[in-house]
Amino acid sequence: MRVRRYRGVPDTESEEREPMKPVLLLGLVVMATGLIQADDEPTFLDRKLSDWLKLLHEGKDAKSRRRGVVAVEQIGHAASKKVVPALLRAFREDSDPVVRAAAGRAVARAAVRALEQARQDKAESLPRFDNVRDALVAALRTDKEGVVREAAAAGLGLLGTDARGATAALGQALRDPHEPTVRAAASALRRMGREAGDAQAELVALLRNGKADEEARTEAALALGQINFEASTLAALREVIRDGKAAGRIRRAAIESVGKLGKEAGPASSDLAALLVGKDTPEELRLAAVTALEQLGAEAKPAIPALIQTLSDPQVVKLLGDNARIIRCLAMQSLTRIGGDLDGRRKEVVRALLGVVEEPGLEVCVSAIEALGALSANGLGDQTEEVVKRLDAVLQREGRKAIREAAEAARNRIRPEKKG
Repeated sequence: MRVRRYRGVPDTESEEREPMKPVLLLGLVVMATGLIQADDEPTFLDRKLSDWLKLLHEGKDAKSRRRGVVAVEQIGHAASKKVVPALLRAFREDSDPVVRAAAGRAVARAAVRALEQARQDKAESLPRFDNVRDALVAALRTDKEGVVREAAAAGLGLLGTDARGATAALGQALRDPHEPTVRAAASALRRMGREAGDAQAELVALLRNGKADEEARTEAALALGQINFEASTLAALREVIRDGKAAGRIRRAAIESVGKLGKEAGPASSDLAALLVGKDTPEELRLAAVTALEQLGAEAKPAIPALIQTLSDPQVVKLLGDNARIIRCLAMQSLTRIGGDLDGRRKEVVRALLGVVEEPGLEVCVSAIEALGALSANGLGDQTEEVVKRLDAVLQREGRKAIREAAEAARNRIRPEKKG
């Protein structure tokens, strides 16, 4: 007699071994999958993303919603594709300007991290965040709150070249009545490099505005050194370089940009020369000036007299202060880069270099010897014998290895030893 068992218990041993029905197995898999997905929801400070999203959008006060911004950003785009849309929504819709500003900066940082990770992973295609850029641009143009416009400009700056297409809005923001927004926009354009070319006129106008914010003008000067050359750009940079009343950081930025502009910036070499040997020039501007002259290469020809003075004029050398060694070495490098364009001043340059060779300082002595060797490529003329004689004397008396090696290399460039 079969005994029927109830509550799902098999009534025979054979039934116990019978495999599960396919429908029942599928149901268990679905249930397990659902549990895994729930457990895998990203968390921050032991709270799930869904909890933070609710706080971000529904928090009763601005402080709570700002906590939501921080937490959602920390979870990041890599952990959940809900992060960027949620931050964008807060940026566009939150009633509190401080929360909007925080969300704007956060969504830009989230996008930047995602792009950086994709580049590190050498992904076949980068994630697209045009919606982030467009939202930042829209806020920069239209938001009534300065703190939000500032955040939008700063966010575009974080995106850098990935914010291409935002140049016009950033250029317009350089005239914003809110000074922090102007600073953020100028910084963003500097970060964009060559992509900032369409805002060149606005950057020039800002640089020339003596009443504008100092930091913003500095950023504008630096940005102008990275975009295509225009005569108006060089004119504005030269005006600032010559302006003794302008802040030192603005003038230094203008000098650095002149050095980056290349051969077109040659006319500014006379301004740089005046700074290099000027009696009242701050030390950091002398160093910036000689660095720029070295970058200009042959275009620094008008500065030859000033460069010679840094080598041979004791009063000028004294003016160079603590940076004398660096400035003089850069001056010698600049003279060698001018090289074949030394023209009638070649003898004067060689004489100055020979004088430095006799100085006790290791670095300036080596630089002078190397410069003599480099100048031999364009011919030392009737000074060749004097230079060779001086180098031979150095080799006979000098015990310092660096100087001996430099002298031997320079002599071989001037008078190559015959083989065999």
